Amino acid sequence: MVSRASGPLTILKNKILFGSKNLCFLWKIWQNDRINHILRPIRQFMPLKDAEEKLLSLLKQRGREPITSIADELGVARATVSEMMIRLEKRGLIRRYTIDIDAKSMGYELRAFIFARCERGGVDRREVAQKICLLPYVVRCNVIAGEWDLLIEVVSTTMNSLGDAILDEVSKIGGVSSTHTMVSFYDFEGVASSLC
Repeated sequence: MVSRASGPLTILKNKILFGSKNLCFLWKIWQNDRINHILRPIRQFMPLKDAEEKLLSLLKQRGREPITSIADELGVARATVSEMMIRLEKRGLIRRYTIDIDAKSMGYELRAFIFARCERGGVDRREVAQKICLLPYVVRCNVIAGEWDLLIEVVSTTMNSLGDAILDEVSKIGGVSSTHTMVSFYDFEGVASSLC
């Protein structure tokens, strides 16, 4: 097996071991490794190809669809779809494959947003947010700028359970000094909803 270690000494050693014919090949491997190391972070932000955008769209709509069906719809080979999915995973565009549960059908009819203010001095808002995210009814907690420090999205089965949750649990978390709650009557998904 050829060593991919870099450096002039290694190249010279490989030239002696494998001859000058293979030296060009080894040099290309070394250069590609250096370039890939530099380009790897940059590739995360490269624009998507049309086929990749179509693939992401299909996966968002029908995540359980077999790869062969997706490949047929895209007009490419199954292996090509698999390779695209692996590339998108490596770039961090696909983080996981999951299901989208409808909270209302599970009895969580109420959605609310809670603004929370953290105590001043020595309180790390990120740590407070992480503690809040451990509560069973919390959808997400954002650290925000402005008058308030945190924006917490919650779901609940009833107004009473929402009140209990706020009064009994969020307010008692160390570092939270005050809250302001807004109940959502209707929610509509925007075009970018699948990005969140």
